[in-house]
Amino acid sequence: MTEWTNRVEQRHIRRVQKKQDRDAAEQIIRHYYDEMYRYFYKQTLNETLAFDLTQELMIRMLKSLPTYDAKQSSFRTWLYRIASRHLIDYYRSKAYQHMKRTDYVEDWTMYEAVEELIGPEVEERYEEVMEAIQQLSPDLQMIVRLKWFGAYTLKEIAEQEHWPLSTVKTKYYRALQMVRSTWEE
Repeated sequence: MTEWTNRVEQRHIRRVQKKQDRDAAEQIIRHYYDEMYRYFYKQTLNETLAFDLTQELMIRMLKSLPTYDAKQSSFRTWLYRIASRHLIDYYRSKAYQHMKRTDYVEDWTMYEAVEELIGPEVEERYEEVMEAIQQLSPDLQMIVRLKWFGAYTLKEIAEQEHWPLSTVKTKYYRALQMVRSTWEE
């Protein structure tokens, strides 16, 4: 297997964009799949949901690939933008709202396992923080999710969104205050 470089990545992207090359698409998916799965899992603590969101993201990525422009952002940055928006869409969806109101046996089993590993207080706090994040506006959610779960710097987020760094910092610290205030309530 060849080493993954920006040049290799761009060659695969062009092959998919111009020829809808299946092998090139599979290489891109193979390269980013685990990273995107971890991104979703960190935010959901649900393996099945993280898997589903990752699958859906890969489909969205392939459908949107013709619009990708390497001059605008790196592919990884572009993919994280799609992932972040996909997660926001999921949390707004009727499926999530329904799941939130319904108690599934397997969810309780998963929560019990998490509680055993990290303790009920930590897991409860995690859920409170995730609920608080979901209450933020989409742009604030995206900044927080990329910073906390995508390991992006504020500077990288500013470049990705084509916003001044000061704007991203202001939005990020406003989001932190909102999460803290929700948490303290």
